[in-house]
Amino acid sequence: MKTFLKTVTLLLALVGSAYAQTDRYVTLTVKSIGPSVTNSITISAAETAHIENFAANNASYASYVISKDDVELSNNTGIIPTKVKGPATISLRAYAGISAMLTIRISPESFDPNKTLILPPSTNQVAIALETSTNLVNWTMATNGVYGSPDEARFFRIHMQTP
Repeated sequence: MKTFLKTVTLLLALVGSAYAQTDRYVTLTVKSIGPSVTNSITISAAETAHIENFAANNASYASYVISKDDVELSNNTGIIPTKVKGPATISLRAYAGISAMLTIRISPESFDPNKTLILPPSTNQVAIALETSTNLVNWTMATNGVYGSPDEARFFRIHMQTP
C-alpha cells in the first residue's frame, strides 16, 4: 500500500509539473559605437512580454520599440504599453555612443488542460499538431496510439500555428 501511495504521489507531482509554467527574464543590451545599434527579441504567439526595466546613460538617444501587427510604438513617442501579447518584436536601440539596457519578463500562455481548443468561424487556417515529450524541453510529433512506460513520464501538448 505504501508503494502504491508513493507511486500516486510521484505521478501527481509529475502531472503538476507538466502544467507548471514559469516566467523567464531576458535582458537586452546595446552599446552604440557608431550611428546606431539595435538588439531585438521576438515573442511567440504563445507568450506575453512585460517590460520590467529600461535604463540608458542618456535616454534622449536610446529607446525601445514594440512591433506588433504592422504597428510600431516607441517609448520616445509617448505612451507605450508595458505588456504585449505575442507575436511581437521588441527592439532596443541606441545612438551616438550611448549604452542602454532593457529587461523583459516573458510569460508562457497558460492553458487549462480541461478546456477545449476552439477555432471560431472566420478564423484563419491554423496547423494543429499533437506533440509529446519526456522532459518538457524536447518535443516531437505524436501520432494516435497507445503510450505509457513504467520508467518515465510522458507529456503531451497541442501545438497550434499559422501555416
